[in-house]
Amino acid sequence: MIKPLWKISFLIVVAVAIALRLVAPVFSATPTPAVTPPQVIAQWQRVDVGTQQDTQVTATYQKGYQSLSLTATYMPNSRGDVIALWQRVKPVGIKIIATAQVEYGYFADQGQNHITACLSPDQSITATAERFAQNRRAALTPARWLSWAIGTQELRDWRCLWLTMTTPDSQILAASEIIKLWQSLPPFEQWLTLPK
Repeated sequence: MIKPLWKISFLIVVAVAIALRLVAPVFSATPTPAVTPPQVIAQWQRVDVGTQQDTQVTATYQKGYQSLSLTATYMPNSRGDVIALWQRVKPVGIKIIATAQVEYGYFADQGQNHITACLSPDQSITATAERFAQNRRAALTPARWLSWAIGTQELRDWRCLWLTMTTPDSQILAASEIIKLWQSLPPFEQWLTLPK
């Protein structure tokens, strides 16, 4: 039985698009963006922005007499594993706390409490490579496959904003407040400013 001509034509077009995509994986290089911390996070007002490097910035926030330091590092090709990231900086024992909404790491060190996680472009907040990869698989939609085939997007978006919130040891945040902080973060793209 002979297949209709349009089906064969469609298969040829798809095969050519995929072949071109495999030969030339990225048609345009995206410049590395600068990270800009938000002005307000869940009633915490930004009072200072520290020295900003190309892909990292630290900002200080205040709410009443409480203070919070937020370090944001843009990672264009991450696995979302904050334990491995911290092991490179300073070996610490991180406790992973997972809820239905967010997953984050917690540790105390030198009189400070640290809460750390990876914010993804889909607004998921993860701390382990497993949950990060699970979210990347969930993002594999037909539209994403098509965008990848024609060369406008990577198949999987491995970008991550590695965020660490730090408070003094005397100021322990309740779990509900930590979740509220994570959930009130602005969209991923609002953190990034492309160079002019």
